[in-house]
Amino acid sequence: MINHDILALLHKNKTDDILFGHSFELYCEGGSTVEKRKSLLDAAIDYTESLQGRITHYHPRNSSRLKRISDSDWVEYYRNIAETVTADDVEGFDATVYGFDGGKEQDAATPYFCCVIGSPEYKRYSRMNAYYPMDWFGTREINAAHYIERMRDWCSLLNVSHGTAGFSLILEEGTPKDRAIRLAFPFLKRFPGLDLPYSSRWSSGTRRAKKRFIRTINWLTATDHAFISELGGLGYIQGAVGEECPIHDYDGGIIIQAGPYPEIGDSNKGITPQHYITVGKLLEPLIFDDFNQKQPYIYAPTPLDSHEESVKWVHRFAR
Repeated sequence: MINHDILALLHKNKTDDILFGHSFELYCEGGSTVEKRKSLLDAAIDYTESLQGRITHYHPRNSSRLKRISDSDWVEYYRNIAETVTADDVEGFDATVYGFDGGKEQDAATPYFCCVIGSPEYKRYSRMNAYYPMDWFGTREINAAHYIERMRDWCSLLNVSHGTAGFSLILEEGTPKDRAIRLAFPFLKRFPGLDLPYSSRWSSGTRRAKKRFIRTINWLTATDHAFISELGGLGYIQGAVGEECPIHDYDGGIIIQAGPYPEIGDSNKGITPQHYITVGKLLEPLIFDDFNQKQPYIYAPTPLDSHEESVKWVHRFAR
């Protein structure tokens, strides 16, 4: 079950750098094609429509300032870029939307955010990152069917290679994350079910890898058919996770559900979600952990080693 009391307590002590909510972190290939860029934009449009008017700004290309969506046709603006950016453009394609309470741009984390990036081929992975407030899918109990349907629709639309969805820390986007990630460390250590959406660091780390990897696992974890084969096939996966971890098909792969509802656990009380452990052990061979010593995934306070703690975190459900 969801421990809303703990989450509510943390929320009362939040800083402007960190919020608590849900994140969808989806990775796909082929982002240098016009077709995939349009699909990424369609996913961002779908996210925006699901927020029922809460998206207030978008980020124009090569601009340091956000622009209100009420001032122009942001969809047409991004669609034109998706159709005209060349495949070898080193910046690729990106579309980013934000929502701020009161409609005024703020320097703070917001749960109303989505970014889609169509990367050049040499970067391999393109991606979609989307946040929702903690209570978006239900308060005392998660609407699991709605949650899974959203994940499945986006995975099919983008033909994702891998991805996750579940409880997450939410950091301020569009600014350096170092300070926020240092503040996040105690939460990551105590609550293993909270994800850390740091897609840019993960993508840059895996760019030099000679094979494909996944980032981590969460309540919902998507893997494409190539990863399924690498693990030993669908039958092996079904046997490894059992009936309490349902498997959902999408156009291109499967989504493994780690138990009936998302959980955060509590390491201080010796609680690690058992279903997450099951999925984590199954998918451990696919998880990337070869981080650059100077660019770890998370930052730990001294005397702890940030690289070592980064490796521990991505394998937190398997070791």
